[in-house]
Amino acid sequence: LDLNNLTAVNNIYDWKRLFKQQYILSMKSIIQNKVLAVCQNDEASDFSEPLYDTVLFQWFEKNLYPFSSALLCDTSGTLRTELSISLAENFTKVRSQKLFEIVADYPDSIPSLRELKQTALMSNSMGYLGKVFRMAVQRRLLHMGASTSQILDFYVAMIKALRVLDPSDILLNHVAGPVRRYLKHRKDAVRSIVSSLTQGTDSELYGELKKGGSLEYGVDEDDEEAGPGEMWMPRRRDHELQSGTATASGLDILALLVSIYGSSDLFIVEYRSLLAEKLLANLKYLTDQEVANLELLKIRFGEESLHSCEVMLKDIEDSKRLNNAIQSKLQSQLPADTWTETDFAIVSENYWPAIQQDSLLFHPRVSRHVEAFQQEYAVLKKPRKLHPAALLGSVDLELSFEDGSVRAFTVSPIQATVVLHVADCGTVSVSRLTALCECDEEELLRGVSYWVNKGVLREVGGTDSDRHFEVCEDQSALAGNDRFTDRDDAEADVLMRSTAAADAQQKAASQLIEGYTKGLLMSNGSMTLERLHTMLKLLVAGGSSGINSSGMSSDARFDMSHIQLRQFLQGLVDRNLIETVDGLYLPCKK
Repeated sequence: LDLNNLTAVNNIYDWKRLFKQQYILSMKSIIQNKVLAVCQNDEASDFSEPLYDTVLFQWFEKNLYPFSSALLCDTSGTLRTELSISLAENFTKVRSQKLFEIVADYPDSIPSLRELKQTALMSNSMGYLGKVFRMAVQRRLLHMGASTSQILDFYVAMIKALRVLDPSDILLNHVAGPVRRYLKHRKDAVRSIVSSLTQGTDSELYGELKKGGSLEYGVDEDDEEAGPGEMWMPRRRDHELQSGTATASGLDILALLVSIYGSSDLFIVEYRSLLAEKLLANLKYLTDQEVANLELLKIRFGEESLHSCEVMLKDIEDSKRLNNAIQSKLQSQLPADTWTETDFAIVSENYWPAIQQDSLLFHPRVSRHVEAFQQEYAVLKKPRKLHPAALLGSVDLELSFEDGSVRAFTVSPIQATVVLHVADCGTVSVSRLTALCECDEEELLRGVSYWVNKGVLREVGGTDSDRHFEVCEDQSALAGNDRFTDRDDAEADVLMRSTAAADAQQKAASQLIEGYTKGLLMSNGSMTLERLHTMLKLLVAGGSSGINSSGMSSDARFDMSHIQLRQFLQGLVDRNLIETVDGLYLPCKK
């Protein structure tokens, strides 16, 4: 039965009038089954190739519509419109289940995104698309099993992909809300963002950094103070996506990440800390890449906020010149057999993050070189004096043993001091080593454990409270296997100590704000959150570092948001340090 005969039979029996709705429902069921079959095919997982126009719409044009048109005598085109919308709606709903994979595959998946935009607009299904994708993101991405770097990479891809689907950013605002809230409370998120910004060409965010332009934006189209302007147009709204806030409109990717925290100060503080770690671990004083990164950051974040980072880089460059000058002079003064190269990264204390200053007395063979360096520095930079941070840095050691073995290590100062003292003393107790090194016993035991793990020292009795160690002279089986990991160990030790110092500074600053808060409440009796926020901002108004709800650096200015301050105060309430009644904060009644 060809289509012409079908039309004739239909006119005779008047099927159009009797069974129109049943026929349309059947056609829509056929469409649904066809879409499912095509989209669940293995070839449909290749998101770099379009699927709707090349497969489904061609099937609709060549097969389904000619048959349904003949069956129902569609001359007005209303049936074509209804069925094509059904095809687009079914495709959007089925494809929305794969949107997580499509976004993850960006930019290869751009063809799939473009056809999904086409069908979502045709069927008015953008709201459904947003709801399904938002739930998928919460279920598959926002959990502790996903690393922060993975979440950030997906978030960047999501911003780009959803702007293909909806350039107005309404869809992005709806879907990104849970991601932004999750990142805001993930402790390592800021560090991961800053690391990604400065790690080089392999990073998506580094490409964003290179785009240039400040993080200040033009007036939003809904800004009442600036007025509508001649080109004002009402912002498109979607009643199904109203839970999203309009934070994304007009912002680039880096600005969106910064806007999560409401200020760039957190990023400046974290970059300063990360830069300090890199510079202190950089034993060759190579700063070209860091200088390039800093120049890009200055364009984006402003020069004033990064002034301390400029000083840090200048310190390293000056250190290289000073070390060359002082070492040349000392080498000419000392006999060749006693000369040991000693250099220092000389830093301006007020511009660097907190540096660990725990005590350590160098071994005499080291201390004479350190003292000679200090004396020459005092002459060159009079009246300045050099104060070594004894626990930071690295030492290249070459150890010779009685069996003729030679082992080379790159270790921390405490580790070097420990093994030199044990070599001098033979068998020595922990208490004796602690006295010789003049350091914390916990630090010393970490240094001893390193050499025990390397097979250089071994325990030889003593008591549980005062163990004894000596050098293990048989090293033939272990020699030659050290250089591969020891420099990495030394650099990791520097990073660990820098991080520990930053954590200690943050803890001290948190205590400072706690003290100010309790003092204000004792003086005023009771205060609202807004009043406390204003007073703390007036009292703590120095420095350029940032602050967050877990604390702040001691040289920071107070710039907590009201939400962050509320969280901080809730922590004090939970610890019974202050009280809250009807929105007022009061000193705790003893």
